[in-house]
Amino acid sequence: MHKILLVIFSSLFAVTQCVLAQETTVQTKPASIPLSRSDSFLTQGETNNNNSLSSLIDFVKMNQSLPSEKIYLHLDRTGFLQGDTIWFRGYSWYGYEQIPDTVSKVLYVDLLDSKGKCRLSKKLLIHEGLSEGDFTVDTTLSPGTYIIRAYTQWMKNLNTGDPFSQNILIRSATRNFQIECRPAISRISGRDSLKLNIRFLEIDPDGNLKSTYKHRISYNLKVGDIVIDSGQIVATNTIEQIIKKDLSGIEKNQATAFFEVSVNDARVAYKKRFEIPLRDGIDIQFFPEGGSFINGVNSRLAFKAIGPDGLSREAKGVIESKEGNVICDFESVHKGMGSFFLKPQPDKQYFAHLLYNNRNYYIPLPGATDNGCVMTIKPSPPLDDPLLSIKCSQTEINTTKYITGSTNGKILFSARVKLANDSCGFRVPLIYLPDGICRLTLLSSEFKPQCERLVYIDKDDRFAIEIKTDSSYYGTRSKVSLQILTRKTDGTPVSTDLSLAVVDKEFTENNITVNDISAYKLLESELKGKIEEAGYYFENGNCNDPESLDLLLLTHGYRSFPAAKPDQTDQKYLPETSINLSGNLLLNGSKRRAQKFNYHNITLTFLCPAGKTIITNVNPDSLGKFSLQIPLVYGRPQAMLQAKTTVRRKFNGEIFLDETLEQPKFPIVLSTDLNIALPEIESIRQVQASIKTTLTKDPAYGYMTKNLPEVVVSARAPNWYENYEKEAIKIADLDSLDPTGNKYESLTDLLVREFEARVRIIPRTGMKVALLPSISVMGPDHYFPIYVINNNVWFDGMAKSREEFLAKLSYVSDITVNQIKKLMVLEPGEISYHYANKDLAMEIQQSLVVIETYEKGFRGDPQGIKTLILEGLDAPRQFYSLKYDSPPQDRHVYDGRTTLHWEPSVKTDSTGYAKIEFYTSDRKSPFEVNVNGIIPDTGSPGQGHILINSGRGK
Repeated sequence: MHKILLVIFSSLFAVTQCVLAQETTVQTKPASIPLSRSDSFLTQGETNNNNSLSSLIDFVKMNQSLPSEKIYLHLDRTGFLQGDTIWFRGYSWYGYEQIPDTVSKVLYVDLLDSKGKCRLSKKLLIHEGLSEGDFTVDTTLSPGTYIIRAYTQWMKNLNTGDPFSQNILIRSATRNFQIECRPAISRISGRDSLKLNIRFLEIDPDGNLKSTYKHRISYNLKVGDIVIDSGQIVATNTIEQIIKKDLSGIEKNQATAFFEVSVNDARVAYKKRFEIPLRDGIDIQFFPEGGSFINGVNSRLAFKAIGPDGLSREAKGVIESKEGNVICDFESVHKGMGSFFLKPQPDKQYFAHLLYNNRNYYIPLPGATDNGCVMTIKPSPPLDDPLLSIKCSQTEINTTKYITGSTNGKILFSARVKLANDSCGFRVPLIYLPDGICRLTLLSSEFKPQCERLVYIDKDDRFAIEIKTDSSYYGTRSKVSLQILTRKTDGTPVSTDLSLAVVDKEFTENNITVNDISAYKLLESELKGKIEEAGYYFENGNCNDPESLDLLLLTHGYRSFPAAKPDQTDQKYLPETSINLSGNLLLNGSKRRAQKFNYHNITLTFLCPAGKTIITNVNPDSLGKFSLQIPLVYGRPQAMLQAKTTVRRKFNGEIFLDETLEQPKFPIVLSTDLNIALPEIESIRQVQASIKTTLTKDPAYGYMTKNLPEVVVSARAPNWYENYEKEAIKIADLDSLDPTGNKYESLTDLLVREFEARVRIIPRTGMKVALLPSISVMGPDHYFPIYVINNNVWFDGMAKSREEFLAKLSYVSDITVNQIKKLMVLEPGEISYHYANKDLAMEIQQSLVVIETYEKGFRGDPQGIKTLILEGLDAPRQFYSLKYDSPPQDRHVYDGRTTLHWEPSVKTDSTGYAKIEFYTSDRKSPFEVNVNGIIPDTGSPGQGHILINSGRGK
């Protein structure tokens, strides 16, 4: 806490010194004649004799934000099947300088469903601004659109940063039939027609799109409640069918058509409804530069044209007065954005008139006021101080104004100007401003905001990533060597820390927007609203198209004046650097005696055997309240709090823990499908690869088959465990067997002593695990059992890699006996097969360990003791990369990976060089390489991208 307050106070002191510096009155000059920088802005270190500046200090205090944090997640991709893994790397920045985060040490990453409910969550370590983690897309997650959100506890305060969010799509791994619909509306001479291109995609049991498959597809096309077409067509797998319909008789107020398709035959039962917009409307929003539109003052108005879906539309038209006189024309230049100049006159109204989709639109411009000022930025060459022009109404002449410039919530310079005429110019001092968006604010003589303008300061504080391949063509299962070269914009090599994802291009979700690290850090995190193709502005590491970037700032960065901010000294959430526990003690007995008891004499000891044993002592205050800061640990280890008196006797009372921090209350940006009919081919291709992989898995030694009858095991809450009792070899009721919770050292010890399990020590880890009887032809007679805990499978003896296997086994082994209420062991058979991994079950049949835990976590604690599960960090898993240069990997299992390679940390050396190697899959499709990263010392962002041919011939 002291560290963060020191940063805040030192920064505020620096700003105070700046605004207290001597001001030089600037006489007005025409806007075309720029003033010298030394005559117009307040430099640090000068003296001040002007007592009126105390109000400016108040303005600085009110508008100076707390140091903020930013988070960016690089995901390996955005489209997943059930059962896949989501890999990601987090980048963090902190403070007014936005350096790699060294304050918060914990990053939270949540997977939210479309209703904003958190379905999965990770708690990760932030080390020097970097984190890494993953989610397993369990089959309990139903197909649909989800949101990945990342944040820190510090971000829960007001104005300390917004969480990162990214939409992803999860599809069913077993959905082998889809229907695509691609609508198109033709508008010719007022006669509209609708064309529907439809096709079905069906995978046969072998994972192929069989060309002989045919289906009779029934369809129904409705507009409102009226059916305008219906019928049936016979379609062949993957072949498009076209349905055309004349819309000339449809009423203009009908905006949506509904197209229903269905298949119902011996092989498929399917039904789907598509919504198709018939009338693509347009709306235009206008943004006066600086936020003010003044009568008699020539002003620049930016605009953005959008459609009903919120996406941009290109537009052109004229500006007319209410009387129909054309004032000027306008036309968008990028993503519906453009600008024009207009000098409004008193008592006049103005409209934008345009023709869009054969419809006339008249959209009113904002009303102008009689008094005020207008700010305009004149473009200047890179690294030259841009010219800020101020124009005013007659009532503002001979008044004093103040200008402040702020970046990342910190006011970096201030200036005073005096308007002797109706305009003046001011050079913005780039020397004080970092790379990124600067907010320029014009204040009145009473220090009230009048105008505000965003400007992008491009100091080339980024780096470019060049990706080179060792070949122009790669076949299936070929080794790929990539050279990564990182250079600053001036060509100087730079050492960086990067994350790299290689994905099958044909599996990627093209309908979901993913922006790179520069676009997010410099634009998305600073502006409001959806920015379309934010990566366009920093293509190849360069600041691309500065004119369009300026239009983006005029529209998405617009606000008429800065709103007053509430008191920001109330920091409810501090940067998280440890695990915080708090609570209170309560003496047993009479309430009166407990209230008078001095709890400060009690010693509270915290004990946690997590790796290196953690022991901490603390004394509560006189009322019994206590707080502990525990070093960050991994996993969910069991911990204990023990209270003792001054004579080392047990405290005759209870220990109560406060509730953990509540879920964040960030606004949930619910995702919407921007495309009415999404292409399903990516999903079908992924399902094909999944089916072929399953069918071609080659059983290892000890191959065996055994036909087992089908069994269905269902939960019967709350007595679900009764389903297993008849089949159990033995049942251990821990309330009777071990009432004190001290009889067994671990779950393994319990299984060995009560169920005759064998102990196995895992090499290099020292982990003790239990082996129970198994059945196989040539394999072992004892093997790892399947663990079912509260009717959910926690461990089945299979994993994608050794690291994942050990992590799952360790997670099960960490369950303490004090958590277990009842434990049963079932021998290999029908019930254990139901929970088994079907690939492993072909080789070996396992025993089943069924565990029921206490609803509140533990059995009752004795007086003066509190047991708990410590919510530690989630350890990142290692991506398992296939290698085909060694015989064990060269099997006949089909390789249809979506993510070919994931490397969360690629460090380039002092020459900017790094090398990455991986292998292609069995799919003959191009693959995409995406790289994001930062310079460790400064946090400067950079990104690279390349598309590589594979399997299609040279």
